[in-house]
Amino acid sequence: MLESVKKFLFFCIFFLSLVILLNAQVYSDNNPPVQFKKNKGEDPKLFFEREYRQIWNSLDEYEQFAIACSSNVFERNNQFHLDFSNKVRFNTKTREGIDVLNENWKIFNYTQLMESFNELTEGEQNATYLRLKKLLEKYPELSVIEIGKKEELTITDVSRMYFVKDMKEVLGRHNIEAWIDARRISIIRWGIGAGYISLSEGTKLIKPIVADIKNNYSSFEEFIAHWVAGYCFNEVYSSNCPDCTKALLKAIDTARAYIPFEELSFNGKNADKKHCMTLSESIYTPSTEASKMIPVQRIYKNYWTNEPSVSILEDFIAEESNYPEISDLIILPRYVLMLSYSSVSERIAYIEPKIQFLNSLPESSQTYYFVMQFYLNDLNKSYQPQKVIEVYETLKESLKMDQNVYFQYGYSYYLLANSRQSIIERDIYVSRAAAVFRRLKNSGYDIGDNMNRWLEIID
Repeated sequence: MLESVKKFLFFCIFFLSLVILLNAQVYSDNNPPVQFKKNKGEDPKLFFEREYRQIWNSLDEYEQFAIACSSNVFERNNQFHLDFSNKVRFNTKTREGIDVLNENWKIFNYTQLMESFNELTEGEQNATYLRLKKLLEKYPELSVIEIGKKEELTITDVSRMYFVKDMKEVLGRHNIEAWIDARRISIIRWGIGAGYISLSEGTKLIKPIVADIKNNYSSFEEFIAHWVAGYCFNEVYSSNCPDCTKALLKAIDTARAYIPFEELSFNGKNADKKHCMTLSESIYTPSTEASKMIPVQRIYKNYWTNEPSVSILEDFIAEESNYPEISDLIILPRYVLMLSYSSVSERIAYIEPKIQFLNSLPESSQTYYFVMQFYLNDLNKSYQPQKVIEVYETLKESLKMDQNVYFQYGYSYYLLANSRQSIIERDIYVSRAAAVFRRLKNSGYDIGDNMNRWLEIID
């Protein structure tokens, strides 16, 4: 009897193990998953039913959602979708998640992974989108260019504000959150595969994102439409819209060979009830006005991504001539380049017609602070100390108190003292210059060897 029970239990265990082995897919480099051949004419849905229906049904719902919502970038990287942990590869052409993190994100460990994840969680580009959207609402009577000048926006901010202006109604209440959520899921999945984060911790981070996505959209199409629009918002920087969407739309179609998107159960509890965004609405094509910004946006990108050069300065000057409306928007990058590639007299000639605009900027303005500091320096270099004093008196109080600016003010009196024949005038200028330099020294500012020696002589 006991022997019979043992045999029965052994048979049950053997049978159960056999069933598990038959249903489980154990992949390796020698036994890779079957890859959908995109150019063979087969229907992706039929391929899915034949090859991957069983695996899909075995996944937990949060895994299905995470896989679907990160599918576009996985598809374009030739990565296997259905391994939540991103460890299984199709072949040697599959781009590994660790390579994406290292090369695209500059992430090489757990700390950097979490820093990027937290930055995304705090809003990242969606926060930029919302900031620009609020500015459009704040100044309904102004053009995008006028808002850019008034708020001291960068060229990229202005270019993206055109996107916001044209897309905000169809994007609705969830803006480009989908773009951020998909990226959060993607980097955690890659991080798990790279060994930067454990499966259990990565799962804990992804589950709440999935829950929000289920609540915020009524279907996968609505989610992916918001994601594509977010991709376009990002690509405004590279001036690739609408061409950038061709690969995205193709990837949605071919990813259906692994994921039945239409089966995902969204509840749409927090979805935008006014408008359900469609995929066709997600493609951003710049308007005529927005297209005028593309040439200068390309120059601005070169300014940030390439080494400074006189050719970039020349490109800015040429485009300013073509589109004068952008003149006040490019003051800072153009002036930064002029400090290296233009003469003192050329810089003064460029800035002086801009003084009224610069004075209209807020006291906290980076452009105002940077330009005026070097403008005073150039005036002293060109031996115009009286003008330095006149300009200094018109400066905003915070800039007057800046030590570099205050030094130029004192130095202008030093120059005047050396140029006056009248003893009375000279003594007045010497006294004023010395007072400035002593105050700066007492606060720890380095006035330089020459001014230190001069102070010693007059004392």
